[in-house]
Amino acid sequence: MKTKFNLFIFLGALFMSIVAFASPEDYSKKFKVSGFQNLDLGHAFEIKVSKGSAFSLAAYGRQEDVDDLEVDIDGNTLKVSYKDRNWGFNWGKNRKRIRLVITMPRLANAEFSGACRVDVDGFSNEEQMSFVFSGASRGQLNQINADKLNVDLSGASHLNISGHAGKLNVDASGASHLDGTNLMARDTDVEASGASHVSIQSQKTLRVDASGASKVSYKGVPNISKDLSGAASINQVN
Repeated sequence: MKTKFNLFIFLGALFMSIVAFASPEDYSKKFKVSGFQNLDLGHAFEIKVSKGSAFSLAAYGRQEDVDDLEVDIDGNTLKVSYKDRNWGFNWGKNRKRIRLVITMPRLANAEFSGACRVDVDGFSNEEQMSFVFSGASRGQLNQINADKLNVDLSGASHLNISGHAGKLNVDASGASHLDGTNLMARDTDVEASGASHVSIQSQKTLRVDASGASKVSYKGVPNISKDLSGAASINQVN
């Protein structure tokens, strides 16, 4: 009898320890989504976007946070936020980071804001793609291949890009930073202001309109046209 009692105590303690030390990401939830080609995401989400033949969305994190998610498709745009937005703020909520995993056949436009972390993979042979990063958002666009690629950065956003683009358009402001030296672009158009820093690689042409204390650096030997004001600068790097 004593042996059974001790075994019961042991199993109870083991169960409590498993619960106590369980990862906050142990909870997951899948959402039924379809028919979108644009994204509008913010908050402090960690976001993984991959190209695939079917649509899917899964969320991982603490249960109380995941269950508070509100998923909406507005036209052809997927939006994910919290149900208790309260004008954009979650008063009284100590939110933990949620990881969103998204699969979609085509990505045309994406807007990321807040303190989100973004990783985009697998989108090749695209006609046109546009990305907007604002706030303290950070992103990685891996092996993008597009005829036309538009990038808009503001605030303290940070973006790294690799792949190929026929035409690259960059608009950077605030203290934003773009590292596009691993993106091979044929023609590039850069507008930089504030304390932004833009690094690119361009083969044929490069047009730069820079002001404030912005910095533009480039790889390659393109034909350059530039309009600099303030303490803005442009320089070639190896």
